[in-house]
Amino acid sequence: MLEVGTGFHPELTGRENIYLNGAILGMARSEIKRKFDEIVDFAEVERFLDTPVKRYSSGMYVRLAFSVAAHLDPEILIVDEVLAVGDAEFQRKCLGKMKAVAKSEQRTVLFVSHNMAAIETLCTRAIFLRHGKVAGIGPVGDQIQAYLGEMSRREGAQNFASYRVSPTLTLTELTFTPNPIESGTTLRFAMSFSSLESARLTELSILVYSALGTRVAIVDLRSTRIDYRITPDTPTRIQGAIDTLPLVEGEYSIGLYMSCGSFRGDIYDLTSLSIVRTANSTEFPPYAPHDRGLVELSYEFDIG
Repeated sequence: MLEVGTGFHPELTGRENIYLNGAILGMARSEIKRKFDEIVDFAEVERFLDTPVKRYSSGMYVRLAFSVAAHLDPEILIVDEVLAVGDAEFQRKCLGKMKAVAKSEQRTVLFVSHNMAAIETLCTRAIFLRHGKVAGIGPVGDQIQAYLGEMSRREGAQNFASYRVSPTLTLTELTFTPNPIESGTTLRFAMSFSSLESARLTELSILVYSALGTRVAIVDLRSTRIDYRITPDTPTRIQGAIDTLPLVEGEYSIGLYMSCGSFRGDIYDLTSLSIVRTANSTEFPPYAPHDRGLVELSYEFDIG
């Protein structure tokens, strides 16, 4: 499936395109007929089977195209960036189908993607490509870390400049120090807002995301004792500290959730935070970061 939907004809109906696309992909008519109901059920387009696909939404089109291709019986299924389109439910179904092909039907799936979370969920081994050449091959966790590490070195530290939240509200400062920071130590933060009109921050939280895009922590800054009021003459600066930041070393992305005036929602990828391992934190060499999860727990143990 180098391109989902190759062979679909916009003037033909969904029903006709199932047979056409299946034939192009190598399925016999008898095989398409046998799997027809299963293909339609997976794509969830039963009501529109006799409608020309040119009238389908992009999501319906892709669901039907993937469903046809996924119900082939190849020894090797090549899937290239299919999860770059479609909604979250469609992506979940795609992953489920590919897992079934790989595990239940004992066939090989070659899954090409920049979605690290999907790769980690679906694959056991990975090939890391750099400029079309193999840069690494091995357990999926090792290759994901190698890829993310290279992306981090290539992009360097992401410095915050300013962010326009709304036509009248601007986030003018967002800093975290120290950065990089050792896991388990104190992280200080500061942010400033300016506004062209009087406004009040009714909700504010710092959001921390892993390199795979998973939200791993939230710092809830709502308070009944602090009045987050912003006026044109009085910008608001908020500062504080997280006493211990017990996250496994790696690259993290920082965002905000806030409600102020007409704006309410999440703001993603405002800046980055690098966490490094505390020096001499254990008497043994640590396991690889991808084997340790996201949180460094503080604990004691003994034999008794």
